[in-house]
Amino acid sequence: MSASKVIKQIMVETDTSVKDLAAMLGMKSPQILSNKLYRDTFTFEDYVKITGLLGCTVQTVVDSSGKIYVNEYKPAADK
Repeated sequence: MSASKVIKQIMVETDTSVKDLAAMLGMKSPQILSNKLYRDTFTFEDYVKITGLLGCTVQTVVDSSGKIYVNEYKPAADK
């Protein structure tokens, strides 16, 4: 499943609109996020940040050992 499809599904499950998510990301316009969703042009860092803002973590599981690596978005500390 593509990053965009996963993000869209999580948005539905968390009742988050494109407008709301774009605001959380600090984007000037929801259209910017809409275009990225349509084109599926997310970097891995974008994906981890977006899923983190939506209350999720990204995990990688090594098949042979079952070891799990977790990527979490941690916002910068307030200054």
